[in-house]
Amino acid sequence: MPDNYARLVTALGQVADLEADHLLVIQEAAALLEHADALDDAVRAHGAMVTTDRGGAKVHPAIAESRRLRTEAMALLRPVMPEPEEDTRPTDRSSAARAMARARWGTR
Repeated sequence: MPDNYARLVTALGQVADLEADHLLVIQEAAALLEHADALDDAVRAHGAMVTTDRGGAKVHPAIAESRRLRTEAMALLRPVMPEPEEDTRPTDRSSAARAMARARWGTR
């Protein structure tokens, strides 16, 4: 857990003020990410496909579990992360098309 924990604290500490309860959340998320990393290592070692009891092939179950753990970690981290800056892109298609045309042709 130390590698992912240290990376998360460093990355989030640069963009947000971390409090004690945030560190606990980061610690939990780091543990999930460490487990996901271990599952990824297992997939690399055994391959993306595994043989079933009946001799068929199927996708390694660790792939889905790793994805689930990473999604869960992001859900834990979402409240700790700072709010994104306001999006200034146009919301309707006509405005978006005009903005793209202005950017391409340099018109105002």
